[in-house]
Amino acid sequence: FPGSRLNEVQKTLPVMISLINLLKKDFPNFQYKILTIKALKNFLSENTCKFNIEVVDDEMEKEKFMQKSYLAVATSGTISLELAFKNIPMIIVYDCNIFTSLIINKLVRVKYASLINIIFDKEVVPEFLFGEFKTEKVFKKIQHLLINKIELENQKKYFSKLKKKLLFENQDPSLLAASKILSLE
Repeated sequence: FPGSRLNEVQKTLPVMISLINLLKKDFPNFQYKILTIKALKNFLSENTCKFNIEVVDDEMEKEKFMQKSYLAVATSGTISLELAFKNIPMIIVYDCNIFTSLIINKLVRVKYASLINIIFDKEVVPEFLFGEFKTEKVFKKIQHLLINKIELENQKKYFSKLKKKLLFENQDPSLLAASKILSLE
């Protein structure tokens, strides 16, 4: 899930392609696909075709693939909640241009980018943001998660708590995250 806006995808895609290529070598038995929205399919397909990476935008196909997913790497956003509700462990990434990054780092006072981490006020889901979003760093974390399945199960436990929390409190996840962020000031 490289993002839902073209500028995000342009920044995250090169690292994701590099990561997939590295993963294919070490974990050849897994399937690697990029799931996206219709508006970005052509851009993604054009930029991934020479790497033999399938891009999926059909909702039914995405749903089938997600049901079989063991781990996802996703750009920060509401996709993290969708993955959590589907009980799919994840790593959250985000990058942007240097100017935007400087503004965010100066003005934003939250510890986390993932809505899940914001809601629980702890790192439930690993995050690689801005300068930390490097192929080797994410690759090492994936290796670690595939060996240490306890961390994957821990994420799933929190996803269950998240579902109960949001359903019990009957709150919109974005509003809940926003209230958490506002309470930090």
